[in-house]
Amino acid sequence: MDRQPLLWGTNEAPRWTFLPPLDDGIASSPALMVVTTSMGSGIPERYFAQVEMVGEARRMAGEEELERFFVYRVSEPLPALRDVLGHR
Repeated sequence: MDRQPLLWGTNEAPRWTFLPPLDDGIASSPALMVVTTSMGSGIPERYFAQVEMVGEARRMAGEEELERFFVYRVSEPLPALRDVLGHR
């Protein structure tokens, strides 16, 4: 199987309805999850049993910070992840 990187916005589940069901091999692989700080804390823990914050990223306009993101290494998806991705 060709393991291409996947990118899904969990807040836009209807956008991904055309995709086939999520392969269990991919779903069980570690992944990166990027969450905007404005969403608050605890988002990754809703969807994954294993969560490790690995860094931060900032969207900048010159010297002005427009938005900040937390980057997590996640694994062991919980049932809520398939629910939000529309049983994928």
